[in-house]
Amino acid sequence: MKRIDITEDNSPLKDPLTYTTTIPMTGTEYTAIFWARASRNNFKIVNHLYSPNSVTRSKTSTGFDRSRAFDGYAEITLTTEWKQYWVKWTQTPVDSVKKVIFGRTEGKYGITKGDWYEICAPGLFEGGIVGDHVDAPEDTEQAINSKADQTLTQDQLNKLAERDAQLKAEMDAKAAADLVEKWINEIKNLSAVEEAGRKEAELAAIRASERIVDLQRKVGELKLMTEFVDTYMSQSEEGIIVGRKDGASKVLVSNDRISFISGGKEVASISQGVLQIDNGVFVKSLRIGRFVTIQDPTNLNRNLTMFVGGA
Repeated sequence: MKRIDITEDNSPLKDPLTYTTTIPMTGTEYTAIFWARASRNNFKIVNHLYSPNSVTRSKTSTGFDRSRAFDGYAEITLTTEWKQYWVKWTQTPVDSVKKVIFGRTEGKYGITKGDWYEICAPGLFEGGIVGDHVDAPEDTEQAINSKADQTLTQDQLNKLAERDAQLKAEMDAKAAADLVEKWINEIKNLSAVEEAGRKEAELAAIRASERIVDLQRKVGELKLMTEFVDTYMSQSEEGIIVGRKDGASKVLVSNDRISFISGGKEVASISQGVLQIDNGVFVKSLRIGRFVTIQDPTNLNRNLTMFVGGA
């Protein structure tokens, strides 16, 4: 966290947080987030995305919207309460890194002696979805590499444990293909369990959505919810839900089941080592065991099944 105290009128320019991206800015849309508060309401700060200057539009969570803001000029109006703010930049893609400034201010923005503001947890993501702060991959990797050389804080250990759990879950999902032979012997018993689980998942999603409305990052009686611009994430007795606010689609992760819900109905699920999908389209290829089925590139009206070997 950085705190800036204004010690004089007509204060010179102050940039509390400046960064250079680690990868080229080849996308067309980027979103910056950060948390901040100030000594008074209507406290103006400015963010920039520049060098090279290729931004075509800047839009912020406090109503600022400007086209042809080539250096990414974007005004944010702070209040006295801690809040998360965002800036969305549309740009012409470039093949080089860029510089980012969070929280620039100076005398011409209306600040006076005795003012102050605090800013923390900055982040920059490709795309237009507003998320929350996460460590950059290189920061997490550095923490892992230096574990033997320094004492990690509890917060760092928690983050490393979360990353380890995520990687383990991904590896477990990839290893699920090895269970095909066991599935054949158990398939007769799965139908009844699957139907019961499907109905329970749909009811659980409805119950969790109805319990507490408009709860944002506050713990209520039965549910914890974080809301974004078009999406939300909630945690309750039924499990964790990530979905759209309009209810069009969501994912429910419960104790023994992961459900994918669209239009209020479960369309896919993972339970007891089985991935079930109501309807699916494989765009490029489908592999089962040692065989791969693909569309014939010379005749799109037929498929080819080839032996590829492997374990």
